[in-house]
Amino acid sequence: MTIKPSAEVGEAVRHLLAEKDMTNEQMADDLNISKQLVREEKESIAQMMDKLLEARMFIDNFMMAIERDYGIPMKKRMRRLVLQWKANRWLA
Repeated sequence: MTIKPSAEVGEAVRHLLAEKDMTNEQMADDLNISKQLVREEKESIAQMMDKLLEARMFIDNFMMAIERDYGIPMKKRMRRLVLQWKANRWLA
């Protein structure tokens, strides 16, 4: 099993995966994490993602309405903000 570079895991987990070649199920069993708990956590994360997507849709629709009603181009605002974000090193 491989770990994505963006994953934040400790050295112990890296060792178990690299040296012991453990699967997710084996690691969950070794760490005494039930499969049910993992499923419940995934469902909870999926529900949170749904709520974030709903919020994003609301914000996108609201931004389009503001752009239309006030004639302020969103792209122009984004260009200005991207420069600011890069200066703050929030973007590469």
